[in-house]
Amino acid sequence: MLFITLLPLSEEISEMERLGEKKPVIQFVGRYGPEKGLNRILESFAACAADFPEWVLRINGNGLEEEILAVEKYLAQLDPETAQRVELEGLNAEEVIEHFAESSLAVMASDFEGLPTSFLDAMQVGTPLISYPSSWALREMVPEVGYLAEEPSVEALQEQMRLAMSDAELRAQKSALCLEKSRTFSPEDVVRRWENLFESIHR
Repeated sequence: MLFITLLPLSEEISEMERLGEKKPVIQFVGRYGPEKGLNRILESFAACAADFPEWVLRINGNGLEEEILAVEKYLAQLDPETAQRVELEGLNAEEVIEHFAESSLAVMASDFEGLPTSFLDAMQVGTPLISYPSSWALREMVPEVGYLAEEPSVEALQEQMRLAMSDAELRAQKSALCLEKSRTFSPEDVVRRWENLFESIHR
């Protein structure tokens, strides 16, 4: 697919990042804007957190002051033990890969997406994505290498979150598939695809 060939991944990923030890962390990277669905991610995690006490939701993002205050207000209403397992951190672009590398899962709940860079970043280091069916690319790719909610609802996202946290064997299989499929986006593969395209045009 042509649009995929436009998105080569970085070559600056170490083997330690690709194959490092995973922690029981669900990683969100992005803006706090309502279109990114952070409130739905928080609700989904809060609904199942008690059943998975070792897991943490880490949020690396930024937003407007009122968006940040809304998140803090929501967390203040939760059971303190659950609220403590939601880590709010800033967004440093240089540390995104590192955060994904040490996380067992990534999560997105956007209203709409294209082919998100954060999804590709997570794939590079073997971190499966839990996601809404927010674009054709996600609907096509996530079922194989991650966990796709059937519909854009808190209940559907929570269902996939529970499945992802509860089944370590399936998580490991999807992690391996992430690493395998991410090679499709390597600079070498992208160049080869462009060369094949140009050759087909000139024939």
